[in-house]
Amino acid sequence: MNYYQARIAIDTAQLLEELKSIYEKKSGVTITKGNTVMKAYEDSQWVSDWSKIHGKAITLKNQYDISPNALKLRIQISKEVEQGIKELQSTLKEVTKARSITIGVCLRDIFKAAYLKNTQKEISQNINSNNRIFEKYKNEATSLFKDDTLEEILGLLDRLHSDLNSNI
Repeated sequence: MNYYQARIAIDTAQLLEELKSIYEKKSGVTITKGNTVMKAYEDSQWVSDWSKIHGKAITLKNQYDISPNALKLRIQISKEVEQGIKELQSTLKEVTKARSITIGVCLRDIFKAAYLKNTQKEISQNINSNNRIFEKYKNEATSLFKDDTLEEILGLLDRLHSDLNSNI
């Protein structure tokens, strides 16, 4: 494995740190940024339409202090992953109809895809939990209130429920 260098943006560095944390929790051991990139590349292979990933905004649960040096990525990765990043660069260039796509943008999209893959189960569990909680309170409101007041309260609970689920 040779050293691979790229400049990345702060949001990409934040995603890298979040993925590193996720992978360390799953494996129970400390892993390098290079291993994180290789695992993220592997986890991004589910994507068939990169335009959806490229345009998707990701909100992280945690914020990390990113030093200026962390924006100059210098890691060891396999030749296969390096080649895959180059291929994705060409794919993104076609999909976005841009003249050029930087390696940092490719890495950001790989990290987004990996993050989505690793957090989807947690997101659906949170939504199911929210659904149960709101059903409980809707039933309680039905027993406490009558007529027009009940309809207003149920409407308010439905809007609140929808807003909360859209932010998960």
